[in-house]
Order: sequence, then C-alpha cells, then structure tokens
Amino acid sequence: MKEKLLVNLVVAYLIFPILITSDYWPKMISGEYTYYAERFISVQAYWNKISPNFLFAGTAFGLLSLLPFQLLKDHWLAKHQPTYLKSLGLYIAWNTFVIVITGYGLVFILIMNETKIPLAVFLLIWSIVIHAILYFQLDKESFTESDE
Repeated sequence: MKEKLLVNLVVAYLIFPILITSDYWPKMISGEYTYYAERFISVQAYWNKISPNFLFAGTAFGLLSLLPFQLLKDHWLAKHQPTYLKSLGLYIAWNTFVIVITGYGLVFILIMNETKIPLAVFLLIWSIVIHAILYFQLDKESFTESDE
C-alpha cells in the first residue's frame, strides 16, 4: 500500500509535470525563450510562463486519473485475469471518460501548441507512458504474461 502511494505521488508531482511541458524542451535547450509572441530573457521567466501550477495540476491528475484507475484496476481486474493490455485499455478508457464527462470532449480534435499534434495522440502517448511506469513499478509481478 505504501509503495502504491509513493509511486502515484512521484508520477503525479514529478513525471506528470515533465510530460505536460515536454513540447517546450527544445526551446529551453536551444535558448530560444519565446512563448507565442512573447520573448523572455531568462529561462526562469520562460519557465514561469509555460509551467502551470504544478501543485494543483499534480493533485488534479492524482485525484481524477491515478486514484480512480488504481481503485478500478484493483477491483475490476481482480475479478478477471489481469493482463498488461487490459490494464492499459482500462487506463486509456478512464482518461477518455474523464475528459468527456468534464465537458472537454471536443478537445480531442484540437491541435496542441506548436507541435501540430492532436490532443488525442498526446492523451494516448501520455497514457501509455504513465501506465508503463505504474505497471513496471507496481503491477508487473501480479499480472500474467498471457496477453499476446
């Protein structure tokens, strides 16, 4: 139980903020601190502009995505034969459900910032990355390898 809590806190407050700012990394590395039409002279000022409130974002992510997924996974997959693909499908379905139920379903057709990648693709990639971290840290021993 303590391990699940610790891994979920690390994912919510460390991994998630890194992922949500990933499209700005190339500009930060190259020293081009522009955000749309604004130019910044320091990386700190640029970071303050592009970074959301990580405490709020991490808490919301933990409460809306990670906690319900862990509860659903532990309850539903315990009754069925748990596999990596079933668990991944459940996580993606849960994240999609949260976005649709909160009224943001139309964002699936929107294009993310400057990368020109639809949000649905980002949701899929982020869900796979986050789920892989959770799986390899928490669930690998309890899941069977029969999902091929």
